[in-house]
Amino acid sequence: MKLNLLFWLCQTLPEALAVTSLAVVLCKKRLEVKPILLIGVFFAVIVYLVRLMPLDFGVHFIILMIILALLLTIQLKINFSRCLLITLVIGIILAVSETVFIYLFLLLTDTNMDQIALGETIHILIAWPHIIFLFLIALAVNQWRKVHPVREGENYD
Repeated sequence: MKLNLLFWLCQTLPEALAVTSLAVVLCKKRLEVKPILLIGVFFAVIVYLVRLMPLDFGVHFIILMIILALLLTIQLKINFSRCLLITLVIGIILAVSETVFIYLFLLLTDTNMDQIALGETIHILIAWPHIIFLFLIALAVNQWRKVHPVREGENYD
């Protein structure tokens, strides 16, 4: 799909913010607007630029996971290997949730993938269930951390 401003604003940016939110809470940090916006918006711009590159399938994903881990490391000041592991877990969650929600949409609407690929609006709308799902996971983990304090020796800044 051709990348444009509407697609970036309506899908790429919200997805980057959802992924960032989940990454922040999995890094044992609180959900706070400032770091999520800093990392998320910057990550969304990088996602756009990387997707413009003529790379083989899957290479974009690897590059973006490494970049997200670097952004988390820099902004949250935590270990890169831990951030990389967290981004890989998030990548799996993202891929599985996106696949499940697309499959459900296709099943419920009797639509096919060709119709989705051709229509920008439908493509954007199909993305929102998994974006909301990622935000809900982030909120649930954040709430869990509030209710269940971290063990001694661990940080929850």
